[in-house]
Amino acid sequence: MFKASACAFCAILLQFQVDSATAQLAGDVNGDCVVSAEDVAPFVSVLIGDETDAMMAAASDVDDNGLADARDIAGFVVQLVEQAACESCVTLASGFSGGSGTPGDPYRICNAAQLQLAHSFLNADFVLTSDIDLAGFAFTPIGQTTFGDSVIHYDGAFHGAHHRVRNLSIQAPTTDVIGLFGKLGPNAVVEDLGVENVNLRGQLCVGGFAAENDGIVRRCYVTGSVIGSTYIGGMVGDNRAIMEDCHADVTVTGTSRVGGFAGVTFLSPTYTRCYSVGSVSGSSSQGGFIGGVIGPHVVTSCYWDTQTSGAGTSNGGTGLTTAQMIQQASFVGWDFVTTWTMPVGDYPRLAWE
Repeated sequence: MFKASACAFCAILLQFQVDSATAQLAGDVNGDCVVSAEDVAPFVSVLIGDETDAMMAAASDVDDNGLADARDIAGFVVQLVEQAACESCVTLASGFSGGSGTPGDPYRICNAAQLQLAHSFLNADFVLTSDIDLAGFAFTPIGQTTFGDSVIHYDGAFHGAHHRVRNLSIQAPTTDVIGLFGKLGPNAVVEDLGVENVNLRGQLCVGGFAAENDGIVRRCYVTGSVIGSTYIGGMVGDNRAIMEDCHADVTVTGTSRVGGFAGVTFLSPTYTRCYSVGSVSGSSSQGGFIGGVIGPHVVTSCYWDTQTSGAGTSNGGTGLTTAQMIQQASFVGWDFVTTWTMPVGDYPRLAWE
């Protein structure tokens, strides 16, 4: 009886088609980071007992009560409908395309205007549901503040969900704290996000990904160019916390404390399994990976390309030739199974890139 009802339910849900990648949410039974019609069959299989895989069962427990059963059906349908809405990138009353901004239900962002709106919700959680092109968009950094301000910052969880933000351009040569993110606060976590083809010009504290980091950034990357005066970095201008499994290919130009990955390191931050390959130009305290240092810091298994950067020294990290940088064996302690891949004749890439 239940099996027949489940089949009818399956036929109804097959009307929904969502093809773009998004976060792996409850209901993403097959683990492909999309809640779509492809999840219907495994979801039903779990409910009727034909599928006993523990991970599939956990993903089918949409209402999070510890059991995958008929009570999860309504929530599963909601997930499908919301994902279908995100596919067409609707804007709801909240200003976003879904979610409520909580850890279990982050606001969903699918276009440039919604990404900019994140600047007004600095304690909320977000997830990208599509790649975003900022070409021609006048963008204010998320968490933009004045340098040294300890009050204003982005302090939530921002899930890139394997998406890219492309073509961010900010030309503000007299303005401090420039990047996709201005200041990331101590509770901020940004993960699985690519930032491509940035073109940034600021004054003090400029970073392609973030101007200042007091939180956690992991499995992210940035490409493009940044220009400024002091505390200028390809990935981050001023790092004060945790950067792990990230890479930067950014042309970096500044005067003092200029680095291919971080312009300056301050207040005991850590860098783990990161690298940079962009050219670095500065008049003092410049480095292939880290420019200036203020206080202790820990750098573990991080590297920079001495040839492409034009920098033979760094305040942290290990300098390698281009030939060494494209060899997997050069990257000690890196996970090339689940976190990184090594394309033939190229630098390491994150597994999701």
